[in-house]
Amino acid sequence: MSETFATIKSIRQPGQLNRLKDAAVQQLPYHPQYLAKGTVYDAELEAPLSFGSVDAALPAPAGTAPAPNSILVARLATTLDSAKTPRGTPFEAVIAETVFSADHRVIFPEGTTLIGEVTFAKPARRFHRNGQLRFLFERVKVENQPVAPLLGALHAIDAGGDDHVAVDDEGGATVENSKTRFIAPALSLLALRGSLDGDGHRFADPDGDGSIKNAGSGVGGRGVGGFIGMGLIGAAVSQIARPVGIAMGVYGAARTIYTNVLGRGHEVTFSADTPIQVRLAPGPQPR
Repeated sequence: MSETFATIKSIRQPGQLNRLKDAAVQQLPYHPQYLAKGTVYDAELEAPLSFGSVDAALPAPAGTAPAPNSILVARLATTLDSAKTPRGTPFEAVIAETVFSADHRVIFPEGTTLIGEVTFAKPARRFHRNGQLRFLFERVKVENQPVAPLLGALHAIDAGGDDHVAVDDEGGATVENSKTRFIAPALSLLALRGSLDGDGHRFADPDGDGSIKNAGSGVGGRGVGGFIGMGLIGAAVSQIARPVGIAMGVYGAARTIYTNVLGRGHEVTFSADTPIQVRLAPGPQPR
């Protein structure tokens, strides 16, 4: 049973059409050789690489601050979640690129800790209202120096395009709803209607009573409804019988409407080690 569920899960995952296409191409006696998107390789060097040498930069005087509106490259050291991280929660980030002064002295070496606090958090709600999260950087901890004030806000975050994360001018982050999220519910309703009404092909009643009957049985609509409900397996199962197909269409319509319209929205979640950019506050920084 577990193998069956695993098979169903693999079929319903995104990119199933591409996987089917690749599988079909691989069965051909002659086919092109290529590297699929997302392929990752681990390579072992046969000899060490030399990047030359460089003179170490001198540290800036203690208390030196970067220029106002500077952009710092860092990585989160704390996981933040709009549903689990309440307002007032402290968090940390680690600078990933050394920050230099105008005369090329080191202000913040790589590994410097930025300390902040979550200033606003709203979990996702029904009717596809997504979560919101805002946090502020307030202090910086340089090794062998006391903690110093440093105001900054989120400027950008490294998130995948499928995450639809948006950052506003004040450093708040939320998830933007896809503009195409109503397409699936609309298609599922059309497919359900097709499975109920038939395929739409009509012919005159041969018994001569003047009635007109459906020649189709909604096979196409049942197939689409089953595919929306449970992917390729649903499309195949929906062809067993008309009641089964209608049931699959109802399930697909209910599922897509709940997921895209009525259900809870997406939470804003940033895991530890997520790359971010921090914009420092304008004006002179406190020393």
